Amino acid sequence: MNEQNNGQPTAFIKNVKKSWIIIIAAIIISLTIVGSVYAWQRSSAKFASQKTIAVFEAYDCDKLRVVSVVVPEGQSSVDIALEHLLSPGGISTVAEYARSFKVVEGNIAYIDWPDEMSNLPNIDTSCSLQAFLQPIEKTLIQIVPIDTVIHSLGGSVNAFYMRMGLSCPTGVSECNYDSVYLPVDKNFKITNMGNPDFIGNPVTSIFPIYAYMCDTYGTKNGVALHYSKIDFFMSKDIENAPTVLLGTTPSGSAGSGECDLLENESSLTSSVEPGEYRIWAVRYIDNKPDRRTVDNYITVIN
Repeated sequence: MNEQNNGQPTAFIKNVKKSWIIIIAAIIISLTIVGSVYAWQRSSAKFASQKTIAVFEAYDCDKLRVVSVVVPEGQSSVDIALEHLLSPGGISTVAEYARSFKVVEGNIAYIDWPDEMSNLPNIDTSCSLQAFLQPIEKTLIQIVPIDTVIHSLGGSVNAFYMRMGLSCPTGVSECNYDSVYLPVDKNFKITNMGNPDFIGNPVTSIFPIYAYMCDTYGTKNGVALHYSKIDFFMSKDIENAPTVLLGTTPSGSAGSGECDLLENESSLTSSVEPGEYRIWAVRYIDNKPDRRTVDNYITVIN
């Protein structure tokens, strides 16, 4: 009888222990589930709160695709965009290669590229131009409150659009040399400035200046059509430097399709001071500007 009575409390205690084990296990499982849900919710909330921007990329020249890029907390959307957009020729990013980026009144963004960009091969082909101009403009316009993006080369808006053979953006006063924009003809080029071993060497005088492809531009009724004149211009290689007319010469003045401007033919009344200059030529048809050369850079020394 006593043995039976002693067995009942033992069974009871075992049942109580089992119940507590089940309860504790249930609590642990519940906490684990709640913690997992909380962590998932936090992760989802963090992901949902991350800011993203659409960055345009070019492929097959004129085709564009959009890449979604996350903007890390505390960083600028513009800075992140410039770190992903490619520079001319695709050699680097805009952030790494461009000299500066700024937005001014009138909702205009300016990107200034280094002078050496003008030496990159094939950057002015239709394919190359579309591949870097379109993504930059389309990306920045949807991030920054701007209407247009203006490019410059070494601080000169003129230099960029003339190097690329593009028309100046409408209404941009900085891109307006002598109140007229002229497209570049790559075949019309300056072949000599001064008397260096080769063009680009420092010189004591910029004369004589020779240009090529400034003779005839076709025929009419069997008669050769000649350019009416060629103007040579010069400007100091600094921002906002005035343009100076060096002189005017007739087409084909040097023969064999070349024209030249000698020192005694120049309209300058004083010698050229030492410094860095850019020189270009413009040819005319019936006294109307036709095409111009690219800018040629020269160093004048004593």
